[in-house]
Amino acid sequence: DYLSARVVFNRPIAARTFRIRLECPPVAAAALPGQFAMLRLADRHDPLLARPLAFYDTFRAADDDRPHGAPADRRYADFIYIVHGKFTTALRHVAGGDEIVVWGPLGNGFTDVPDVPHLVLVAGGSGQTALLALGRQRLQQASAGRVTLCWGARAAAMFGDVDDFRAAGIDVLLATLDGSEGRR
Repeated sequence: DYLSARVVFNRPIAARTFRIRLECPPVAAAALPGQFAMLRLADRHDPLLARPLAFYDTFRAADDDRPHGAPADRRYADFIYIVHGKFTTALRHVAGGDEIVVWGPLGNGFTDVPDVPHLVLVAGGSGQTALLALGRQRLQQASAGRVTLCWGARAAAMFGDVDDFRAAGIDVLLATLDGSEGRR
């Protein structure tokens, strides 16, 4: 089933990279790390098809950047996207208060994450999107050890909202092709 979700905000976080927050309680409450949702621009026929976006995080309050309470209490879902193509070019112009069509969560999420004392997550470009919730979930488990994110990009301008990972207790190691941030 699909539903109409209100856009809370849609803001740039890095070069050509945006973070959009949707008010969609049934979807946010059910989302698991590694799942995605299909998003479509309401009242538009171009592009006609919905596009998949991985869940970045879910929240109980619209103006909070820290998840609170049980998953069933979460009403808001964040997604990260890079502007590249017709859909994301149009999506970047969506503003707070607008409506988006969303359905999900879809996919199995992360099902076979090993129970290790130090979980290392590796991402390139925008591949970090699905890893914040996974790292946070691991750190909340009784057997939690360390979680490290190794994130690579072309240049420092491509990293967005890195402090979300640090605030969750995840160690962050950055690397860039041009040497502008972290290791070259």
